[in-house]
Amino acid sequence: MSSSPQRNVQGQIIACMSIGQDITELNSVHLEQERVANDLTALIDTANVPIFGIDTDGLVNEWNQTAERITGYSKNEVLARDLVERLITENYKTSVKAVLDAALIGSQIANYELPLHTKGGSQVDVLLNASARRDSEGQIVGIVGVGQDVTELNRTRKEVEGQLQSAAHHDDLTGLLNRRYFYDYLKRQLEAHQGSEEIGTLLFLDLDRFKLVNDSLGHGVGYKSLPSGCRPA
Repeated sequence: MSSSPQRNVQGQIIACMSIGQDITELNSVHLEQERVANDLTALIDTANVPIFGIDTDGLVNEWNQTAERITGYSKNEVLARDLVERLITENYKTSVKAVLDAALIGSQIANYELPLHTKGGSQVDVLLNASARRDSEGQIVGIVGVGQDVTELNRTRKEVEGQLQSAAHHDDLTGLLNRRYFYDYLKRQLEAHQGSEEIGTLLFLDLDRFKLVNDSLGHGVGYKSLPSGCRPA
């Protein structure tokens, strides 16, 4: 409401004129907007995936509970801190900063594996999808990122790859390196020393009538009969 005095010809105040506007509906809209904003904040904070945000200077301005849990850093410990300097392992800082800088000029980040340094000194791998955050005028004011903790998945994948690699290069029964490994190793050595004046030696040992032992007594007995130097440690 706004009011103004009314004066007579002598300049004396003789009345007051007030003009009002019904803002009941407007207040209801503001309350609804505030409720939606609070609900969205709570949803982000309690989501079961890590969600974080940075401003245009790379400083953290959002850090939800899952991000706290997987890194060990509370929101208070990372807010207003440089994400790259604080949370990215040294050997990845340059590449991560380049990706974030690209996002700050409008590029999308899709399925980027982000290595985060935890408070305990280990590393967690987060599969990140992120985009620029814009203000009401469309100007970029930061980045918001949603991730997935793939640390255990990566660990399992590496273990399986190691097992497959071992199975490809070792005999199932004896655990000894097999012929395929020998040929691969020999090829690598020949390529590495091509043109070199160094002299190499290839030694071939044959066990007389070893096949007879395997065929007559079984591979288990044949394995036990191998010299100890031929068995895996």
